[in-house]
Amino acid sequence: MRILWQPGAWKQAQYSPMKILFWNIRGAQKKGVLATLWYMVGNHKFDMVILQETHLLQEEAIAFLSKFKRQWEGVFVSNEGRYGGLIIFWRKNNFEVRCIYKNDQCINCLAKQGNGFPFLISGIYASTNYK
Repeated sequence: MRILWQPGAWKQAQYSPMKILFWNIRGAQKKGVLATLWYMVGNHKFDMVILQETHLLQEEAIAFLSKFKRQWEGVFVSNEGRYGGLIIFWRKNNFEVRCIYKNDQCINCLAKQGNGFPFLISGIYASTNYK
């Protein structure tokens, strides 16, 4: 993904409106969370979802993302003890996304929609228990 900028170039780029859901779910395995998420994504047509405080281990995060596998791609950071966990996922057909940095507190991705300019999308969980 090349980033080129010229004066007035933004006028030539084509953008579509996008909907992004940010949600501190405080546990992705709680009863009703997945059903609520499916409902919200389906009814509101979100293009990208960022979930904070998922409390998922690596295997659980992989299994969670696999439920959205057909139309979605994603990246995750597993939890640290009882805290944290992040997931960013997006509709496959809408974006070209590349994870450029992640740690246990954040995920940074460079995303591009169509022939528009790349933009940075970040999911952050700033735990007060971070050491």
